Amino acid sequence: MDFPKTEKQVYSPRISQDLIPELYKIAKARKMPMTRLVSTIIADAIKDIKVETRIVKERKPVKKEIFVIAENNQITKGGEKL
Repeated sequence: MDFPKTEKQVYSPRISQDLIPELYKIAKARKMPMTRLVSTIIADAIKDIKVETRIVKERKPVKKEIFVIAENNQITKGGEKL
């Protein structure tokens, strides 16, 4: 699986320390770098999750973005079911 290289700096979250030993073992068993293993796992996990971005305009000159996630036919907003 090829992942695009980006030139601009993006947020890179840290992996929980307790996951590292298990990820290391899996990567070694599959003879692949841990970074590629983690990217593949994440890509597979999120491929069926659809995220909508909605722009909400208010009377005040404030613009908000609302992210809505549809997963397993359940619509959630901020982790709460709608």
